[in-house]
Amino acid sequence: QLERHQLEREQLERHQLERHQLEREQLERHQLEREQLERHQLERHQLESDQLEWQEHLKNGALSRIDVAFSRDQPEKVYVQNKLAEHAKDIWQWLQNGAHFYVCGDAAYMAKDVNQTLIDIVAAQGGMSQEEAEAYVAALKKDKRYQRDVY
Repeated sequence: QLERHQLEREQLERHQLERHQLEREQLERHQLEREQLERHQLERHQLESDQLEWQEHLKNGALSRIDVAFSRDQPEKVYVQNKLAEHAKDIWQWLQNGAHFYVCGDAAYMAKDVNQTLIDIVAAQGGMSQEEAEAYVAALKKDKRYQRDVY
């Protein structure tokens, strides 16, 4: 009977340990979810702040046009490269007239897709081969007219 009592006590202790482990995991998940929500709220606040700054530059004439692309917070995702392709003729004309091209954001996907779209625009609008378009974009980078702040 003493052995049985010891066995029951060990089972109870194991059960309590398992329960504490589950509670700890739930708390960690909750903390992670809360941190993600806070990060998302900060990102939204920064975006809203940036939008106000852009609108001010548009209003005072420092910018003549703003096109935005949102891939979150809406059912139909619009990406930067979609907007670039949509305005390929304008992009090409601006580059021909000395425009500078800046890309800031996600290095893993967005920046690569934007780079390829820019090469495609240069090839199509400039009547160049893929290799010539790549060389043109490389020259933009060399001349500091194409800059990337990607992470």
